[in-house]
Amino acid sequence: MIGAVIGQFVGSSEGLGHLLLVANSQANTPLAFAALAGLAVVGIGLYAAVAAVELALRPWFGEAPLQ
Repeated sequence: MIGAVIGQFVGSSEGLGHLLLVANSQANTPLAFAALAGLAVVGIGLYAAVAAVELALRPWFGEAPLQ
């Protein structure tokens, strides 16, 4: 996630990373915080998806269930 945002900072003309960079350069604080909130939601969603897959695959790896 961090790599994608940095890539958008450096060489993209669209995406939330680019929007954050443009909003900061134009001193548009509400737009910058909205882009940051969007990036946070995407990051938390990706983390939750990986955690759900890990939980679903746990029985096949023989680990003890969560208590």
